[in-house]
Amino acid sequence: MKAMLCAGVLLNARGEAIPADITAQATPVAALRDDYRNATEAFLLRFLIGRLGDVTTRDHTALAHVLFRQFDRGVPLEDLEDRVVILLAQLAGYVELSGDVYSLRVPPSARGAPPPYVNAPHA
Repeated sequence: MKAMLCAGVLLNARGEAIPADITAQATPVAALRDDYRNATEAFLLRFLIGRLGDVTTRDHTALAHVLFRQFDRGVPLEDLEDRVVILLAQLAGYVELSGDVYSLRVPPSARGAPPPYVNAPHA
């Protein structure tokens, strides 16, 4: 739930994203954003890249395991790795690839400000 809150996908009765602040726990959830799954997974991926700082193109399998915790052997690992690549593409405005290392982009307007954790981009 916290990831969904931070991703901005939990909506209040007015259809607005519930802010991730002290009022969040007392705010009734009226709906989910249509793309809640993509937005939440993209938020988690962006968070991991920002927190770990040394995520590379060789880490797609590890990221798939961390993000999806898929234990169904009927789902090919390649499909989960493809999902990671799709999420990374959706994060193009927030994540950049330098050599083989992913890092968070810092927009010029946010230099010196804390990294944004709310409202990961969606498809």
